[in-house]
Amino acid sequence: MLDGVVVRDTLPRDGDGKHGVGLAVASRGPLRGDVTTRGSVVEGSRTADVFIKGADATLERVAVRRTLPQASDGRFGRGIEVHAQDGRSGLVLRSSLVDESVGSGLALFGSVAILEETTVRGTRSSAEGLQGSGVTIVTDAGDSKATLTGVRIEASDGAAVASFGASVALARSTIECNFIDLNVETESGTAGKITDGGQNQCGCQGVSVPCRAKSAGLAPPEPLPEAL
Repeated sequence: MLDGVVVRDTLPRDGDGKHGVGLAVASRGPLRGDVTTRGSVVEGSRTADVFIKGADATLERVAVRRTLPQASDGRFGRGIEVHAQDGRSGLVLRSSLVDESVGSGLALFGSVAILEETTVRGTRSSAEGLQGSGVTIVTDAGDSKATLTGVRIEASDGAAVASFGASVALARSTIECNFIDLNVETESGTAGKITDGGQNQCGCQGVSVPCRAKSAGLAPPEPLPEAL
């Protein structure tokens, strides 16, 4: 349990310039990682501010900001990454902010996430050429599912929400001034799906457009290295 914690400017390893994650939650053997953090800040980390692997995390009133790429090669820089290891990971992100990430604000691989009353903004494209998507959900070593309720995603270089063979439920959310609103692609033979739960708003600077999911031919990102 982490309350009122500030994790700032985590440095990469001296030997090879890799890693530099702010908060990491993982499992080992029969022991499953599980963290709850409230009223906290994780910012200025490299590779990822928050990394969850085969574990569970609940983040409430947490600011995840200014994530930087990996120093050794300029890759990654994700605000939050969640991916499976010997079973799905689970994330609950509530009343929080993910700001100024690279590649993906939130990247979910083969896992489950619930986002409520949360803002994801300013996600930039990465050095690998991947467009910066606010929320990226990829079917990888298992089904990925995400439920977004009362979420605001704005100013993404790529898609606000990008589903690669994953199921996404979207309700009461605002998609504002993103290069692509909602993107769906087929991954591992499964078509991505974004279900409109109602009261969603898409557009930019006062101009509203229908919230429609479509394929823009985007490529899924790679998960962070297993050795992390």
